[in-house]
Amino acid sequence: MFCPECGKKNEEAAIFCEECGARLIDDQYTAEEENAGGQQFYQQPGQQPYQQSGQQFYQQPGQQSYQQSRQQSYQQPGQQPRVRPKKKKSGAAKALIAEVILGVVFAAALGVMVSRQFSPEKVVENYWKAMKAGNWSTAYDYCEFPAGDHPFLSKQMFINAMEMNRESEEYSSCKVRKVQDSGDFAREYDSVGIPEDASYAVYEIVYTPKDSSEQRKEYIFAVSSEEKKFLIWDQWKVWAPECVPVNTFLSVPAGSKISIDNLQVPDKLLEESVEMGIQYVNVQPGYMFAGDHQVKIEKEDYLPYYMLADPAEYSPGRIDALLLDEEMQEEIAEQLADDLDKILQAAMEQKKFRSIEDCFTEESIRSEEAKSVYDELAECMNGENGYSQTILSIEISDIEVQCGGNNTDFRVCGTMKESALRSGYGWYSQDKIEEKERSFDVLATYKKEGDEWKLDNEPIRSDDIMWY
Repeated sequence: MFCPECGKKNEEAAIFCEECGARLIDDQYTAEEENAGGQQFYQQPGQQPYQQSGQQFYQQPGQQSYQQSRQQSYQQPGQQPRVRPKKKKSGAAKALIAEVILGVVFAAALGVMVSRQFSPEKVVENYWKAMKAGNWSTAYDYCEFPAGDHPFLSKQMFINAMEMNRESEEYSSCKVRKVQDSGDFAREYDSVGIPEDASYAVYEIVYTPKDSSEQRKEYIFAVSSEEKKFLIWDQWKVWAPECVPVNTFLSVPAGSKISIDNLQVPDKLLEESVEMGIQYVNVQPGYMFAGDHQVKIEKEDYLPYYMLADPAEYSPGRIDALLLDEEMQEEIAEQLADDLDKILQAAMEQKKFRSIEDCFTEESIRSEEAKSVYDELAECMNGENGYSQTILSIEISDIEVQCGGNNTDFRVCGTMKESALRSGYGWYSQDKIEEKERSFDVLATYKKEGDEWKLDNEPIRSDDIMWY
């Protein structure tokens, strides 16, 4: 028999527990009597009743009640009675249970609310409303962009692009719904570049502009990123809105500094190239936001060049129309006048090309084109190879130098005064000295090598001085 109070195993015939002294059986009332719910027991005359668990029992005079006998521990002679404390049933346990239940209910309700707040529908709706309100910074926070380092996909670039190309719009109603056949929709718009392993969905925004009854539709892609909100909920973002891939945005002369929306293009996005013997750098941003961007090109000795370009519509291509600043134009004009005088004097004196090759670029010297033109000029001025005059003197005045259509082309205008010995024709003719004054108009191309500007062509040809 096991003690109902402490659980100690006792002998079957034991009345009291050997461990705690609790009474094991009632010698006067059996368990059947104790459990006979609703039955009435009677007493002898003078017998006192007692209560147990809502039932009425009766006892002999001087006999302890059943409850008292259950609570009275057995004691040895001279031993103090052992009284077991009563178990108090307070409201603390009930209050604790109530608090736990309320906490579970609150946590469940909070989870549902947070789950709705982070749902793709809510993210798309919040992004769309921010865009319509012109809150570009808030809208950017709902966006996800292609992985990698893309300087032109920063928040500030997004704000700049939106301020230049978008306007806020008021609306009277809007509804967001998921497009069921997202896969087919995405294939039609595969240019958005969603990663293959990404979970995505397409949402349709149906809205009515304010003061209009016409409904309009917009489609937005949402993707689930790898990150989790509070380690539980999927984090949904709007995929790369207004974003377009750009391989080569524009090409500019080597040595230029390029800024797009006041952000200087880093060197890692520049690639050098050579076209028609001219060195360029290609701007390869990778990704940009659609819409007009302000492009600024700066180069030493040149005027800043400004333009607007939209990567979604077209690429500006190669930019050559840089103009020298006024100070540099004047400096090159003076150098051009000196170079022309040096070339003409050397040709009249029948000097070799190497005596003036320091006026020319290395490329023009290697190609020998400038040398060929100079040799023909020298022959013309000295009456060789069938030319009928020998230039005795040449004077250039009223020189006017203008920067041409290309960045290093200069148009040289002025007056040329020549004195020449002309050969007579036939046995009756005599050689004679003649003077002639005429205007001339030639084109000179300069390129910068190191810190010096040098001719890239021979500006004076035999046709420019020949007498007819």
